Amino acid sequence: MTPPKEPRDDTPQTHHPAPADYGIRGCATPESLILEQLSQGPKAQACRRSKAALHQLIRDAEQAHKARSRIGTETCPQCGQPHLAHYRLAERFHLLECEHCGHHGRGTSATAARADAESGVGSGRDWRGATD
Repeated sequence: MTPPKEPRDDTPQTHHPAPADYGIRGCATPESLILEQLSQGPKAQACRRSKAALHQLIRDAEQAHKARSRIGTETCPQCGQPHLAHYRLAERFHLLECEHCGHHGRGTSATAARADAESGVGSGRDWRGATD
């Protein structure tokens, strides 16, 4: 005698979101489901592209302002190369950046920026990837 077989479940399998996909406190709310749908649509993609374009415009404007604010170059206290660019970005903000080794300094005057650059010699500062 063969054992009775379980009846087959012919209901289609649907994808249910995992608990981590739910909204606030692990509960699916209509708002969270709508937000999820909106974040995947063409309007959301267009919004992301617009934000990226806006951020690029801001970066370009900052670089243009920096290029206009360049006063000259000095000798870098760390590598000794004459590639330490001096920028006066605002009335009381001076920035020094070495294009050779990446060393930098900042201050409210040219003297303060130079002192900051000299005090940081050997610290591994690099404006090309700096977070300080």
